[in-house]
Amino acid sequence: MQRRAGIHPPDAGVVDALAVRRNVAQMRCDATGHAPCSAADMHVASLTLARSLAFALPTLILASSGCAAPTQADDGAENSLATVGEPLAGGSFDANGDGVADTFSVSSSGVSITNGQTHTSHFYNLTGAFSVYGHADTDGQPGEELVVVAGGGVSVLRDRNFSSFFYNFTGPFAINTVADCDGWPGAEIVVVTSGGISTLRDRNRSNHFYNFTGNFAIKAVSDTDGYAGAEIVVVTTGGVSTLRDRNTSDAFYNFSGNFVVNAVKDTDGRPGDELVIATTSGLLLLSDSNGSSRSYAISSSFGINTVTDTDGVAGGEVVLTRAGEIAVLSDRTGAIRSYLISGDYKINKASETNGVAGDELVVVIGTGIRVIDDHAHAYKDYAISSDFTVAGVVDTDGQPGAEVVVVVPGGARPGIVVLHPRVKTSKEYGFAPIPIVESMSDRDGKPGAEIVVRRGTSLHWLITDRTGTVVPL
Repeated sequence: MQRRAGIHPPDAGVVDALAVRRNVAQMRCDATGHAPCSAADMHVASLTLARSLAFALPTLILASSGCAAPTQADDGAENSLATVGEPLAGGSFDANGDGVADTFSVSSSGVSITNGQTHTSHFYNLTGAFSVYGHADTDGQPGEELVVVAGGGVSVLRDRNFSSFFYNFTGPFAINTVADCDGWPGAEIVVVTSGGISTLRDRNRSNHFYNFTGNFAIKAVSDTDGYAGAEIVVVTTGGVSTLRDRNTSDAFYNFSGNFVVNAVKDTDGRPGDELVIATTSGLLLLSDSNGSSRSYAISSSFGINTVTDTDGVAGGEVVLTRAGEIAVLSDRTGAIRSYLISGDYKINKASETNGVAGDELVVVIGTGIRVIDDHAHAYKDYAISSDFTVAGVVDTDGQPGAEVVVVVPGGARPGIVVLHPRVKTSKEYGFAPIPIVESMSDRDGKPGAEIVVRRGTSLHWLITDRTGTVVPL
């Protein structure tokens, strides 16, 4: 919940910075309740990074004390030794490639797969402890396989021909993910062990091992070089390795000092994802496709909120948070656009809200909500008269762009406020305290989600924002 007390009015306008490399923009820091930050120079420099070039970096500082603690970008992979989901007790999948859903169920002694057409079942006996990791096409043939973690290895159940194959491991191991790493039909099973990483090629029942000494972690499995097959991005104490299972090679980028691989996303609009790396001096965007990088120096503490397309042009922007501002870095052009904010703030979500290509930034500020349109280099403030929470960002009117649904539980005008950034207006739906949004989904089969609001324990109302009507349920 956001409170208004003690928040200064927001600064007006947008400061454009760094349209050209090596230009310098002065960015004001105003951390409410803290000593003012010194003016920071942010510049862009281009360099070619040799694959073994060392970087000398001091201690890393990421979070800024002048604004709400920023969150790190989520690229779908955890920076941990191995990522394993909850074991599956059953489910549906296409086991034989006929387009009809088949089902599987798990018992204490094995897995049973039932054909969706014939309704006949085949049982796969498994001894000892086991768990179903998931299902995917691992052999490149019609139908998906079930991937099972069993004592001492990984078993792949192939119901297409009622067979299975076991990959043996000695010592501790864990499946990190199942993804196409070599560019050939069939996904590889990426397995982490204490001594390295194995890629199981179920297509030909082979296994390639990449040795690592010391601590290491898989950050992401993503296409970083622009060629068929995803690379495995591995962080070690001395640098970053990208494993190219397509040709069983790797590229190592050496770092001395502290660094954090925040995300692996396309930032320049060219084939291959970049590695977004935070250092104590700023950001390093590393292109594994050609071994080059761009360095963006930031002299004060900062956070990376997300990496997403904000301007509607190919390549995601890096959204940075600092005391007194949100900065949007375009790696494609080398530009940094600064949006000044007085007082505390928090980015609620990056979402397309106005029907124009590129995500807007929905930001909670002291006086309400600010929607930053980086495509137009502008923003719009929506004043909210009391404490509030953001229930979600979803299309409620059936028009291009999502709406921001806000709950005002009390004060002089309690109710639901729906912000329409596409037309820069808002609608208020008054309710007695305290309204609770239970769901936002399509209930009438027409464009736009309906909002179900509950008051008390049993009173329910339906808001159809498309028509501006409220009816009891």
